[in-house]
Amino acid sequence: MPTPVPEHVPVLLSAVLDGLHLQPNQTVIDATLLRAKGRHPKGKRPDRRTTDREAKWGFSTTKGWVWGYKLHVLVAVRPVILPVAWTVTPAHRNDVTQLLPAVSQARRHTRRLRQRIRDTTGDTAYDSQTRYRRLASWQIRLTTPINRRRGGRPSPLQRTRRRYLQTPRGKWLLK
Repeated sequence: MPTPVPEHVPVLLSAVLDGLHLQPNQTVIDATLLRAKGRHPKGKRPDRRTTDREAKWGFSTTKGWVWGYKLHVLVAVRPVILPVAWTVTPAHRNDVTQLLPAVSQARRHTRRLRQRIRDTTGDTAYDSQTRYRRLASWQIRLTTPINRRRGGRPSPLQRTRRRYLQTPRGKWLLK
């Protein structure tokens, strides 16, 4: 279950965004694994020796297997890098499952400032047809490299995204 954001954070975030004259129309999302403190289980499931029973095993290509949590962060990148939404989940959760909750959270914060998110960029873990369609209904463009592990022929949406990634703006978003 994602950890809810404390009540005072949206008010503080709105004040910071307003004070910096930040226009969070360009955002980037990513996740990182956080190790749980204390003893981890010997196997897949927590045992009686496990200190943190809410943590789970997660895999990262850079950190390997980690017993802990995953921090999903959506940041505004212009004119400064500033986190605008985040969730914490057990480490086994896929990144794409937290895309819509993070963008929804950021939309609530930016709506107070009468601004809106226009573009969101993520890595291949966020490549999902349903997420593209949902964000498009909110008038937000999701830009990700195409995840080739999903297989099959590219859909018309994937072909359009592939062409967009070859434009100067698409290349800038993914650098």
